[in-house]
Amino acid sequence: MLGLVLTPVALAAGVMGAWRFSADLGWTSGFFVSRGWLSRYQLWVAFAIGARVSALALNRWVVNRDIEVPARVA
Repeated sequence: MLGLVLTPVALAAGVMGAWRFSADLGWTSGFFVSRGWLSRYQLWVAFAIGARVSALALNRWVVNRDIEVPARVA
């Protein structure tokens, strides 16, 4: 379930990184964070990559694990 949530988080972080990068080049309006760690596009891109890789790993783990279903007692 967490893997499903991380995919839109990764997308949003990627959009933030692209927005910040394009704001640095003057293609878009100013970014909403002007100073500090969150004002760096590298941080947003790294977070997007990390979230996407984590989502893929979690989804793969969930698919490959064996689920034991308890026997039904009548």
